[in-house]
Formats: sequence, C-alpha cells, structure tokens
Amino acid sequence: MDLPQKTKYKTFSLILAILILSVITAHYLLNTEFEQNRKNEYQRIVTSSQNLFEINLKKAQTGLSKELETLLCLEGLSQAIADSDYQKLDTLIAPYYLKMQSIYPEVKILTFRTQEGTTLYRAHKRTFYGDKLSRSRHLIHDTDLLQESLNGFETGKLELTYRVTKPIFHNDRYVGNVEIGIDPLSLIHNLREVFNLEVALAVRKEDVAIMLERQFIEVDERYLLIDGSKRLQNYFTNGADDEDLMVSKAIRLENHLYDVVGYIIIGYDASAMNQEHKTFVEHLLLKLSIVALLLLLVLHFGFNRILSILFENLQKDPLTGLYNLSSLKRDISGGDQNLIILNNLKDFRIFNELYGIENANAILRRVASIINQFALQNGFKAYRISADEFALLQVIDAFEDEQGYELITKLHEYIKAQNLFIDAIEDRVSIEVYSSFAYDHENILEQAQMAIKRAKRDSLSMLGYSEEVDTTEESQSMMAMKKLVKYALEHHNIVAYFQPITDLHGKTIKYEALVRIVEFKGAQKIVLTPFVFLDIAIKSGLYPSMAKEVISYAINKFIDRNEKVSINILPYDLFDNSIMEHLIGLVQQHPNPSNIVVEITEHESIVDFEKFAKVIERLKEYGVSIAIDDFGSGYANYTHILKLKPDYLKIDGSLIQNILNDRESQILVKSIVRFAQDLGIKTIAEYVEDEAIFEVLKNYGVDEYQGYYFGKPMEL
Repeated sequence: MDLPQKTKYKTFSLILAILILSVITAHYLLNTEFEQNRKNEYQRIVTSSQNLFEINLKKAQTGLSKELETLLCLEGLSQAIADSDYQKLDTLIAPYYLKMQSIYPEVKILTFRTQEGTTLYRAHKRTFYGDKLSRSRHLIHDTDLLQESLNGFETGKLELTYRVTKPIFHNDRYVGNVEIGIDPLSLIHNLREVFNLEVALAVRKEDVAIMLERQFIEVDERYLLIDGSKRLQNYFTNGADDEDLMVSKAIRLENHLYDVVGYIIIGYDASAMNQEHKTFVEHLLLKLSIVALLLLLVLHFGFNRILSILFENLQKDPLTGLYNLSSLKRDISGGDQNLIILNNLKDFRIFNELYGIENANAILRRVASIINQFALQNGFKAYRISADEFALLQVIDAFEDEQGYELITKLHEYIKAQNLFIDAIEDRVSIEVYSSFAYDHENILEQAQMAIKRAKRDSLSMLGYSEEVDTTEESQSMMAMKKLVKYALEHHNIVAYFQPITDLHGKTIKYEALVRIVEFKGAQKIVLTPFVFLDIAIKSGLYPSMAKEVISYAINKFIDRNEKVSINILPYDLFDNSIMEHLIGLVQQHPNPSNIVVEITEHESIVDFEKFAKVIERLKEYGVSIAIDDFGSGYANYTHILKLKPDYLKIDGSLIQNILNDRESQILVKSIVRFAQDLGIKTIAEYVEDEAIFEVLKNYGVDEYQGYYFGKPMEL
C-alpha cells in the first residue's frame, strides 16, 4: 500500500474513531441534558403546584374565615354556646353546614367548643360531643389563650387537615371557639387533573401516635405516608424502584406557629417523556450514523474544525458570549498552575429594580465586553460564571500576592475609565466591583469564592485567598463567639450604646439604642458591635434573650429623660411572643410611651405582611411611635408604607453616603422625602458624616439627622 493510501486509510480511521467517540459522547450529553430537562419539568410542575396551593390556601382561608364570621352572626348562636345548648346549636348549624358543604365540599370539620375545652357540637359528626379531646391541640389551646382567630395545618385523630378557628364572644365575654377544617389535597386538585399527578400526605412520626387505626408507610426518617395513591404507596413500600415516577415532598404544611407538621408529596409520571426521549435518541443516532458515513468523505482537519466550533458553543454564556462556569472548571482541571480573579458586581439587583431586566441585561453585556477587553490585553481568559459574577483565568508559572492586588487595581481603574452608557438609560451607569484572587491551590475556584465572600462581608474592594479567609477557621471563630454571647447573657454584659439623632438645627432630640457586648480582659474594656456577634446569636437561638436584655436596658435608661429613644426590632421579632410581651410590658410601665420609637426594617423575608401590619398596629395602640428602617435599600414597598402608616422613615444609609456625587441617590432621596411629606411622615437620614451632606439633606427637606457628624454611639 503506497503512502497516499496509507495516509488516506489512517486519516479515515482517525475520523471514524472520532465519529464513534462523538456519537458516544453525544449520547451521553443528550442523556445528561434530558435528565436535567426532566428534572426542570418536574420542578416546574412542583412550583406550579406550590403556587396554586398557596393561592388556593389563601382563598380558602379567606372564604372559610368569612363563612365563620357569617356563622357567628346567626341570631342566638353565641347565646347557645354560652348556655352549652346542644339542641339550639343543632337547629342553627345543621342546615347551615349542609349549605356550606355545597359551596365548600372539601370541608371536613366544623366543631364548636366551650371555653373549658369541651366539644359542644360537631356538625360533621353530630352524635359525637361532650369530650375534651382538644386539650392537647396547640391550635385550640392558642385560640383560647389569645382569643383571636388562628389558622394552620394540624394532625387530628383521623387525618391531617387545614383548620381555621374563631373565638366566640357573648356580651363581650369569651365563651368558646369554633373550628373549621378542609382536606389539604383539595387545594391542588386543579393540577392533579391537568398534569395527572400522584399525590399523598405525609405527617411527622411523632404525630402518628394521636391518629386512630391508620396504616403508615415510611417516607424517610422523619415522615410517614398516611394517605395517597396506590402508586405512591408502592413507590415507598418497594424502595423507590418505579423509574418513571419522580417524587418529592413538594409542599410544606405549616401549623399556626409556622412549624412544618407535614407535606403534600407529589409524584409525576415521566414515562411518556422517557419514551419520547428514547425514540428521539434512537432516531438521532440513526441519523448521526448516516451522517457519519457521509462525513468520512471529508478531510479530518475540516471535521475537527467543525467539532471545535460546536464544542466551543457549548462552553459559552448565551447572554454575554463569554465562556461559562463549565468551561472554567474544565480549564482549571487541566493541571496547569493558574491564577484566577473573581469579580462580583456590587448590589447589581438594584439595576434590575431601577431599570428592568432587559436594561440590566444590556448592562451585563457591556460589562462583559469591558472585562473581556481587559482579559485580552493582559493575557487572561474571561468567563461569566453566574448572574453578576465574572472570572479571569491565566496560566502562570510564578506569582506573588502583590501582583494580584496590582492586577485587580488595574482592572477596577479600567472599568471606571470606560463610558458605560446604555441606549435606554439616559445617565452614565456607575459600576462597582468586589474582586478576589487565588493561585495554584487544589480547589482554586472554591478558595477564590471564599475570599470574595469575605471581601463582600467586610466591604473590601479586593482580597486574596489565604488561610485567614478559610471557612474552617471561621467556623471555629463562630463557636468561640457563641460562647462569648452566652457568657455575656449570663453576666449581664449586654448593653446599649446610644447615637444622637438631631433636628435640622443640630439639636439632639432622640437617641438610637444600638446593642453592644462589653468584655473585660484584665483591666482592658472591649466593646463588641453587632457585626461581630448578631448573626451568631440569631443562628444559635440566643437572640431572643439578647433582644429582651437590650430592650430593657434602653427603655429603663430613658425612663426619666426628655429625649426619645429608638429601639431596633428585627421583622421576625414581631412574631416572637416572648419578645413582644416583654416590650409591651415595659411600654405599659413607661410614664410617656410616645417617647419610645420602635424601629423596624420592612424586609422581603416577611411572608405574612397582613400579620406584620397587625402587630405594628397593636404597638401603635400602646402609644409608641413606629419607624421603618433602611427605606430605599431595594426591598422597601411603597404600598406597604401606605398600609403601615409609620411615624418615621429612615432613609437607607447607602443612599446618603453617595448623595453628594451620585445622581441616582439624589433622585431616590428626593422622591422618598416628597412621598413622606405627602403622607405626613417624618424622615430621618442616617450616615450623615459631614456638613456638606447635612446641608444637602436640609435643602431636600429631611426632618431628622443621624451620623458621625453629630456623634458616634456612646454610653450615657
């Protein structure tokens, strides 16, 4: 065989080998992609189920509450409860219950109880009454205790139901309560029909003991299946060997205390999708085989070129055209010594809120172009690895930390020097960046991410990875801090420092109480700020005791002073009965409650805004003033402010700090002041650091001022 024939044979053999390998790779990638799509589809269905459940739950809660309110208005009903008159109740309720079931067929329970806890009448089981089975029921107990309407999921003797309670009063005297319950599976019946879902209920193992004569199937170490389709029962009985069924605990069922008491389990039959994928893959492989035979006529150089283009497209971010996270991980794993620089855009969510998603995406594309230009000029490869995070990677033989800081400084200056204009945005967009770097470590990406997390936490524009930013050491530090907080509570070292708040003439009219921990090392006094210990106190369960300690300290300190005192309350403190009762008790003992300001951050984590608003209204009834903190930070909801009607709005400090040079901050602050003035709400500006900021804010019409220009937090 001559050389050309040998070359041709070898070339075609190489191409054939590549084709075979490509088909195998394509098959693997298709299966991987399919599995991800299958999971995404299932997640979409789960999300739809969750959304529908929440909508239906809210609708059911509203409807059932209205039904109970209507029911309690029946003439003679409260008298019958007060007299424990079963016959009168039966005459009033029985026809009403039948009518209500025609509207709400999912209603399973309608029970009336006396204030002593005796079941007076069950509309769903009229012959069974006179018992006191509800004594162990938290929902009923709390309804009696608080004498207010509650709702949530609770496990009963027979089943898990969603229940709404109402207190019953006769002649302004509490005489009992009424409870109505529905089947939780009815709240997702629409999706069960649309998607042909398998559904079941699971309850906590510790709740099973109160249920009568039920068969249970173990879901996991904490939950048992009590009701559901045969297919789901078989799924958990036979060890999840149904390959076509995708199953998860999709919907949390919470009681009135927001504890999870059970789940709705959703099973999705993916057999049709699996078969469709199998058929698609078979047809695709057949077509690829035909194409492979045709491609044997093409020179292997051209074929390799096609492959490289296709492969590169899989490694690109579709929005910016930069390489993606998958490509970065592939490049890092090559065994070379690498320098990586991570860059995270500071507070990029604000751009989404200010300009909308499309314009924010345009900003991302422009930033990506700038970073890529820098990369090309300095020997890096650029990647976009998450929504607002970019990476630069360079193979480098030797490296010193000073080089990393010099490169990042150069990058930051390069970004600032660019004219970042977007057609739909009139003003120049200002971008700030957090950056970190790591070099030649085994887990270089993870360690650079540790560094950038620390940089963001400490408000540093750049930071290199070192053992100091490793989370292992941080975990040990957290344990030590937890011990310190516990010690401070035991020895009453939780105190408040007070920062003055002035009027427009600079006169101090109020102080904000800021929690501190005082620690003594020998003769040295050390004062710790919340930045050091607050997060750990919250995570370790020590926060409620700390909150009550500092509330007492602050209010007692100002009981004989003329100035007002502002106390910081976290949003979820409002739902903590122990903290709220402690605060209200101190307010009631105060000779002038109007001198107490409760300062709250209205945050996106607040799930039940209506309950949030009711608690604030309750505080206002005791005479205290309400301030909404950090307004303008990105989560503030103007509609919520209209409902809350606070006395003060504290403008977020990030806007005040930039007020002299940032036009967007100026616009936002002016709009907040006008908004507050129209509603008769006073505004307070934080972070007033110098006279120039003070003068600008006075011109804007801000009412009160706080910052180092007037005084740092101090002991009084």
